[in-house]
Amino acid sequence: MAMGARLNGVVARQGGPHREHTPEPDLPLCPPLRPSLTVEELLAVKGAKPIRSLDELRADAFEDEAALEGFLAFTAAERHRDVA
Repeated sequence: MAMGARLNGVVARQGGPHREHTPEPDLPLCPPLRPSLTVEELLAVKGAKPIRSLDELRADAFEDEAALEGFLAFTAAERHRDVA
């Protein structure tokens, strides 16, 4: 069969047959547009509040100082592993 030959709706190409894509008649070609909202409207919808202090951003990701130190040592070693 020649490259690009058609057989029962299947196009035979090098690498295997591929079905031709035909869009569904009742489906839109692009997603529907979302309404435009201002930043203030988006913040109100999400219930976002301004950050009042850096303390609000604090997160205790490590159990103790030893765990933090271990993580920092591991990270530094990994960053410099391929340099030597």
